[in-house]
Amino acid sequence: MAAASGQYGEIQADGSTLVECTEWTLTEEIAEQVYASVATNGWRQRVAGTKDCSGTCGGIFDPADPIHDYIEIGDSVTLRLYFSATKYHSVPAIINSIETNLNIEEGEIIRYNVNWGGNGAPSMNQT
Repeated sequence: MAAASGQYGEIQADGSTLVECTEWTLTEEIAEQVYASVATNGWRQRVAGTKDCSGTCGGIFDPADPIHDYIEIGDSVTLRLYFSATKYHSVPAIINSIETNLNIEEGEIIRYNVNWGGNGAPSMNQT
């Protein structure tokens, strides 16, 4: 098995590449259902429930080309989360929040963060 570099990482929303993106995450999870009964001998049992996904992306804020030109909170979009030059996760999603981070004291680079929730099943694709 070969390791992979994130150097080809990219995120697109409905075909538009999000500006100055520096990172993204994808979390896939299940709703774990826990129960105990007389049949479990005092031990809890678990059953996999419904599936869900969520994630974030972040980058450098560009006042000349702001993130809000591409997405807004409440938007329903299809995200492409590239992890190589040609392979990506396709995720139907709803944009939950957009955050801009500015540190006056240190004069750091202004950054944005976007949080989204899945709106269906993600899939693995290749261009």
